[in-house]
Amino acid sequence: MEKPFEKAGLFATCLAGTLVAVALILVPARHGTFGAQAGKLFKPPSAAVVDISVIFEDYQKKIDRESEMKEQTKGIEEKLKELEKRYKEIQSEIGNLAEGPKKRERQVQKYMLELEVKDYKEGELKRLEDMQLNHVKEIRDEIEAEIQAYAKSNDIDLILEKTVTAAREGPRWPICHFAKPELDVSRDILGRLNARYRKP
Repeated sequence: MEKPFEKAGLFATCLAGTLVAVALILVPARHGTFGAQAGKLFKPPSAAVVDISVIFEDYQKKIDRESEMKEQTKGIEEKLKELEKRYKEIQSEIGNLAEGPKKRERQVQKYMLELEVKDYKEGELKRLEDMQLNHVKEIRDEIEAEIQAYAKSNDIDLILEKTVTAAREGPRWPICHFAKPELDVSRDILGRLNARYRKP
C-alpha cells in the first residue's frame, strides 16, 4: 500500500519537473522579447544635415520677395528725389525774394516740406523694415515646416543644421564637421519648396 507521504512526494517531484520545463520554454522567449526591445531602444538613429543658408538663398519665394522690396525701395527713392527738387526750388526762390509776406509764405512752405520729408522717410523706412521682417519670418517658418515634413516622410530621426554664422555678415562655421554628401538634404528640401511655390 502506497503511503500518503510518498504520494505527496511523487506529486511534488512531478510538479517541480513541470515548472522547470515551463521555465526552460519561457526563458528564451523572454530573452528574445528583451533582446528585441533592447535592439529597438539602441538602434542607431537615421540622421541628415541641412544648410539653411543654401535653401534660403535659392528659394524662389525669397528671390521674388527681394525683387518686390527693391521695386518699393526704388519708388520711395523717386518720391524723395521729387520732394528734394521741390525743396531746392523753394530755397532758391526764398533767396531771391525781398522780406515780406511772399518770402514768409515760402519759408513756411519750406518748413512744411522739411516735415513732410522727415515723416515720409521715417514712415516708409519703418514700413519696409517691418515688411522685410515679415518676409523673413514667413520664409523661415516655411523652411522649418518643410524640414519636419521631409523628415517624417523619409523616416529620418534627426536633421541637424550644418553651419552657423559666427557674426552678422560674417563667415559661416560648421556645426557638423563631417557628413557624407548623401546625408545633406538641403537641395531636396529646396526642390520641394520651389516646386510647391511655383504651382499655379
